[in-house]
Amino acid sequence: MHVIVIGAGIAGLTAARVIADRADRVTIVERDRLPDRADDRPGVPQGHHPHALLVAGNDALEHLFPGLTDELATHGAVRADAAEDIAFWQLGAFRTRYHSGIAVVSATRALLELLIRRRVENGRKISLISGTHVRALIGVRAQRVDGIETNDGRQTRADLVIDATGSAGSNGWLHRLELPVPVEHRVRVNVGYATRHHLQGLRDRGLTPFHRTSYAPVRTFLLQPGRDPGKFCFGSLSSVAFGGLQCRTMKP
Repeated sequence: MHVIVIGAGIAGLTAARVIADRADRVTIVERDRLPDRADDRPGVPQGHHPHALLVAGNDALEHLFPGLTDELATHGAVRADAAEDIAFWQLGAFRTRYHSGIAVVSATRALLELLIRRRVENGRKISLISGTHVRALIGVRAQRVDGIETNDGRQTRADLVIDATGSAGSNGWLHRLELPVPVEHRVRVNVGYATRHHLQGLRDRGLTPFHRTSYAPVRTFLLQPGRDPGKFCFGSLSSVAFGGLQCRTMKP
């Protein structure tokens, strides 16, 4: 069985890893030219914002890619206790901090994707084609999908096509083949993000916390200063890797 996965983001990479256990051959097709280091790319416009792996996501990725968490730490990702290492100022006071044993991993999206992609590409059944845009699905009208057509006019057949293009989606392709389109649900949050990256001073470089209180190190600040729920505003300052900081603000 030949499977094509459209999109080499984290969803596409993990889908390829899972389906490779059942398929004879898996081909990932990605529109962007993928960098060979942890750099942001056009197809992931939210990539430069702060990212953190929560427990369930981290456990799932560790199951698919054993040793990934330690590899992230080797490349500078910061592990933090969700209740002890995060100082959360909300409604005029700090939340109580305590040891929860629930660890989150703070890393850039680009680093996480790069390390996953390297592992996927090492799979003997999986090949990845970058810099190639899928412009249509091919198949029998109103019956089935048989493969893809790329921007160079080439058609590639497959027994299964997985759409992992995210917001770009394949609804238009399905419409043209007169095939059913999944029901789309949208949740509008009306919140904008702004992020800046900073480098700590030489004294604070490395994996050390960027701030210390009287009793425990702090790896992340969360700030929600407003008391009016109708005027939501939120900010964060997080350690990400080797002296790097990400500062984010959110507001309507």
